[in-house]
Amino acid sequence: MDQSILLIPLLVLFVIGARFTTVFVHELGHGLAVALMSRGKASLYIGSFGDKTKSLKINLGILILYIKYNPFLWQKGLCVPHSRNLSINQQILYTVMGPVASLLVLVAACILAFVFRDNELVKMSCMVVVASAFLDFYGSATPRITLIKTYGGQTVQNDAQQIKNLWPLRKLPNEYKQASELFDKKNYAEAAELFAVMQRENPATQHLCRMALASFIQLKAYEKGREFADKLVAYTNVTSDDYVNAGLLYFELENNEKAFELYSKSLALNPDNIYTLNNRGYLFIIQNRFAESIALFDKAIHIDKTFVYPYVNRGLSKIKTGDLEGGLADVQHALTLDPNSAYAHCNLGIYHKEKGENEEALHLFKKAKELDNDVRGIDTLIAEVEEKT
Repeated sequence: MDQSILLIPLLVLFVIGARFTTVFVHELGHGLAVALMSRGKASLYIGSFGDKTKSLKINLGILILYIKYNPFLWQKGLCVPHSRNLSINQQILYTVMGPVASLLVLVAACILAFVFRDNELVKMSCMVVVASAFLDFYGSATPRITLIKTYGGQTVQNDAQQIKNLWPLRKLPNEYKQASELFDKKNYAEAAELFAVMQRENPATQHLCRMALASFIQLKAYEKGREFADKLVAYTNVTSDDYVNAGLLYFELENNEKAFELYSKSLALNPDNIYTLNNRGYLFIIQNRFAESIALFDKAIHIDKTFVYPYVNRGLSKIKTGDLEGGLADVQHALTLDPNSAYAHCNLGIYHKEKGENEEALHLFKKAKELDNDVRGIDTLIAEVEEKT
């Protein structure tokens, strides 16, 4: 048998092994930096951008690895810090450590290839690693505005572009860290005021506008947040998530036409944004466009089967179209994902209301209100079933 034929599978194994090694070391550079700076954990994904399914999970304490079983997917990876309380400088440092790790692997493989230049097998192995590490380094160290879609439908950019985006934020006022900590502690009222003041003093800083809007949305102070929604979508570098957040605010202000426009712009940038798919689908429910809403919820569920809201809302759409048992199945599945989902309890109540089981419906509506006093239409639903019980 021709020995060159045997070399082909051997070369394939070398390439797969090299890709795993260099991608792993790249993400390890990120992960170790996060763990050392924040004393928290980080999740490393090898073979995906955040997909835990069909993966080998390895818990190393400060690092949790998710390695895809399919080795042909090992050409990509992602590091996700568990802590959100990282300063701008810390974010820059942990981001830069990925390319640095790739560069170190590249240099080390070049040295080994030179030292063992008389051993063809070792030299070939090292050169494959050199090529793989160069791909990782060049791909992460060159700024690119191209968006990378993560498993959950969100988007990120490569390391260099993230550093480029973060670099101007180093000059933010000292109050920025305080506001970020307040936001992480869910003290949205104080965080919103701080972000608002900083944004007005630094109008060119898009990130401050983004955080002010997020804070007012969490606070449900939608009228106050309108100023920052309008400012945010006026910047030149608007993301899909920016548009969906602005759209959510206008939906809560009952400006459905504006919300629809912003959701459309969000999907134009990222057709797989699960939050936009869900929110636009819910807008269709409000407009009694149930078939269109179900199609959007189907797509969101296909992208992320652990995202509870599309199940909750698809269940409501099915109930409204007469598919009571199909709707019940969706709502019950939503409750397995999140037993404290107020809207799932509300929609389960709507199912029982449609079945004429008003006592059970009333119990579920009151439970939904207990979980979230602001569930849309809950007081009307309670009043309707109380009249019948």
